[in-house]
Amino acid sequence: MTGLMRTWRQFVPSRCSELLAVVSLTTCCLLFLHTSHLQSQLRQYTTQQLSAAETGSNSRQLVSAENYIVDSSRRADPVKALSLSHEDPMSLNNTQHHAKLTLLFNRVPKVGSQSTMELLRALSYKNGFTFHRDRPQKVENIKLTTREQKRLVQLVDVFRPPSVYVKHVCYVNFTMMINDYETCVLSGDRECQYVEGDERPDFAQLTEFFCGQDTACTGFNTAYAMQKAKENVEKHYAVVGLLEEMNMTLTVLEHYVPRFFKGAKSLYWNEVRRFSKVNQNIYKPKVQESVKDVVRKNFTREMEFYDFCKQRLHRQYAALNLPPHALNDLGS
Repeated sequence: MTGLMRTWRQFVPSRCSELLAVVSLTTCCLLFLHTSHLQSQLRQYTTQQLSAAETGSNSRQLVSAENYIVDSSRRADPVKALSLSHEDPMSLNNTQHHAKLTLLFNRVPKVGSQSTMELLRALSYKNGFTFHRDRPQKVENIKLTTREQKRLVQLVDVFRPPSVYVKHVCYVNFTMMINDYETCVLSGDRECQYVEGDERPDFAQLTEFFCGQDTACTGFNTAYAMQKAKENVEKHYAVVGLLEEMNMTLTVLEHYVPRFFKGAKSLYWNEVRRFSKVNQNIYKPKVQESVKDVVRKNFTREMEFYDFCKQRLHRQYAALNLPPHALNDLGS
């Protein structure tokens, strides 16, 4: 037992505090070594991150510098900058979408529009197109109602291409306004319905022209307008001609109103090319008979008035007792 105690004391200090001190010192040394290793690794990682960030910053600075140089060059020489564009010019040109060679110049006041208009007028002779302009007005109406927009579209559509039309007016969507006549009738568009009694601002009714200024004359296809028109023609008109019977019309005019129409038939047919081009509309799409039948149902009194004028013209011609060949004679 005594020997065992001696051996114990050789290896274990006599006091426990000394043992704890030795253990603590050893632990501190190990922790210090481990901490030093961690700090070394942290410094290495931080150095790598700073290096990467610096590289990115330099790259961004280079990009910013390049952008600044490009922007500066554009400000210094905008023409040179524009020449560097790689866009396709056709993708920027709306002219490729045109369906008809008619140019509408809706001129903006006080921005050189007068000079541009005169330039277009001069170019019309040089480049072979027709120049048209809206008549001068005391007050320019640039805002149009839907009906006025449709009338503008119809007016421009009559021009023989290539042509130019100039007018002070806000943008008009021609694509939305353009409708073929068949679609207009069959879709129930108000403009193509021709409802009896409607007041129409267009030239849909002949009877209104011959009926007169009375308010009752403005209703479409009304009995009053037709009867009054017949009465006025019979009492007050020398001749009412028909375009479909031009020879007969000119012959009757020459005999009934010679002071003004002497030689009219000869002049007309000898220069027929010049007269036939006046207000000629070359765009005359065919209309199906079924659509015509729909329209005829609403033009009953208009058609009756037309037949009345036709019969009167025939009576006037028959009363002249001209030889049979006179109607086909083109004049001398």
